[in-house]
Amino acid sequence: MITGTTAFQYLKGQPPNQIYIKPGHYYYQFRLHEVSAFFKASWLKNFDSLVLISEVTNTLHPDITVRSLHTVKAIERNQAFQLGIRTNLTNWLPARSTDSIKIIIKYMGIRSSPVKDLLMHLEQAGLVATLSALEPEWKVALKVSNVVGKLTSHLLQEGTVQELFSITQQFNVSKLKTGYYAAWRCLDNEVFPSSLSLNSHKQLVNGSPPRPVKSCSYVILQIHAIERLGVEILRHEPWWQLLQVSKDEIMYECELDDSLSPEKAKGITKQWQDTLRQVKKMLRADKGYLLSEGSDVIRAASYEVSKKLRSSKILQSFGLELLPTEWQHLLGVSTFEELQKSAENYQDALQWSQAQQVN
Repeated sequence: MITGTTAFQYLKGQPPNQIYIKPGHYYYQFRLHEVSAFFKASWLKNFDSLVLISEVTNTLHPDITVRSLHTVKAIERNQAFQLGIRTNLTNWLPARSTDSIKIIIKYMGIRSSPVKDLLMHLEQAGLVATLSALEPEWKVALKVSNVVGKLTSHLLQEGTVQELFSITQQFNVSKLKTGYYAAWRCLDNEVFPSSLSLNSHKQLVNGSPPRPVKSCSYVILQIHAIERLGVEILRHEPWWQLLQVSKDEIMYECELDDSLSPEKAKGITKQWQDTLRQVKKMLRADKGYLLSEGSDVIRAASYEVSKKLRSSKILQSFGLELLPTEWQHLLGVSTFEELQKSAENYQDALQWSQAQQVN
């Protein structure tokens, strides 16, 4: 019999329209889709409960390891049981070709005596619900990670927790593909899966005809990708706030007077140009967002401003179909029509991304 722990493998039977994640154009996210455990009574003698812990390290944040305790569950010997975990391991992260992400899933055995103490600590800290269904935000995970680290350290020092086995893998972002990946662990005398795939219910099955996997422990990861995050997430960023405030001020000026003097129009145009230069500088320093989305946001805002200026009869600001050279460099488009098309494409990308998150 083959025994041991496998690496994560891309499963057969994937839902349609899976894609390779092109660096610089997508955000990606890792999720726990399903976790199963199987232990024989002869192999597991001294432990009554199972703790599942994940560790995530990303080269985007090289000094941070996110540790999350996902569940404490009584062990069922001699039969496979689901841990009932479907949660995000990461926030949406920008895909960069030089990045990698390391995922570690640990199965920890815990004796019955300290379980009550552990749950008491969690309840006192108000973290039972949080740890059972971890929120997707990276910052939330960091806060939880700190608490989990202290609790795990305390239990390990007492010698009451032992790592049963772990599944570890480093994923290169430049080679990521959306969809489902599975890794599994088989012990002595267990039947090792030969042809794993997903059924129509996105459950793990083996062989032909497909049968549920019952003789090993396994973890299924799901990798998602979206093109754009959208305003609801961006609105907290200083560069977006600067862009929005300046745009609102200009729109208000145009509402007050639809026949501004040439001097006033020139001042408004200069104000917007200076704002965009500052926004682009701030955006380049923000590692959490794609430059491509930042450029889309800038062009979409510029389209609104230019359209308002046109309707206000300030044709000398944006009147030519061919934009002035300095504006072409700043916006990355040559004509007003291209600017309009870019704004429309951004809205299409947002709708696609929202649909992906729902699915």
